[in-house]
Amino acid sequence: MKNIKILVVDDQLMIRKILSRSLAAAGFKVAAAEDGLNALEILKENTFDVMITDIMMPNMDGISLLLETRKVYPEMPVLIITGFAK
Repeated sequence: MKNIKILVVDDQLMIRKILSRSLAAAGFKVAAAEDGLNALEILKENTFDVMITDIMMPNMDGISLLLETRKVYPEMPVLIITGFAK
């Protein structure tokens, strides 16, 4: 697990920190982004094994991020999370 790199994308600082710290404590290498645009910038410079992203974010939502990410990293697993329920 030490070599698995995860990108966490969430606009809520507390959620981003909790996910990042929990994953790092489990032995993963973790980077974090505050929104989809920031995540795309990080993805230009780094590769990841998995991305975890929120759906509802300013600037670029999680679905748009997923679609853009698929163009460059079509095989990378992406987990989409949300704090909103219907």
